[in-house]
Amino acid sequence: MTLPFASRSHTFTNPITALFTASFVTGLVVDTSNYWSFLGQLIILFIQVGCLDI
Repeated sequence: MTLPFASRSHTFTNPITALFTASFVTGLVVDTSNYWSFLGQLIILFIQVGCLDI
């Protein structure tokens, strides 16, 4: 989540921002649809599905 390919701006992401987005995905830290690239959103999806034990 901190690597450049995960954000739309192709810059490194602050680890705190990545941690809160990956664990809560509420949009409190950043707007998920505008901040993360498609690959970043796919990573978030895999994290959320993994939390559901699917």
